[in-house]
Amino acid sequence: MLAIALLLSALVLPAPCTHAQLRLDVGRGDGAAGTIYRPLIFTNTGERACTLRGYPGVSSVAGPHGRQIGAAAARDPFVFARVRLRAHGGAASALYGQVDTGVYDRARCRPVRARGLRVYAPGQTAAFYAPLPHRACSAHLRDSRVRPVVAGRRAS
Repeated sequence: MLAIALLLSALVLPAPCTHAQLRLDVGRGDGAAGTIYRPLIFTNTGERACTLRGYPGVSSVAGPHGRQIGAAAARDPFVFARVRLRAHGGAASALYGQVDTGVYDRARCRPVRARGLRVYAPGQTAAFYAPLPHRACSAHLRDSRVRPVVAGRRAS
């Protein structure tokens, strides 16, 4: 009976991660077909394991407390699962892609300089600010995309 109880407790997933127990890092960019892809890395800095599931919310912004520029990142259609982040350093990442504004008609895109990204971890209402100067379309063209979180620091 004790063995069954231990097995069941091991199968129970920890609670969802909170904003307070996460840190966000933006990984190194890699370009392909007019888009720069970067992993958005969520690290659990808390005392307890936690889980993330789904897509982060991502948008270009004019600064740390600045207005959103254009549309939020569109969600690439992927199957996703709950990801467990161990205490003190467990990580999950989501791949974020920003299209080079030069691929759009300038009048249609209306490119502007963004100073960073506003990023919400899946299921959260508090956002991180990541300084990342780039150009973004001020028109709502969906010039960025995001994938759901996966285990580890290198999203694909």
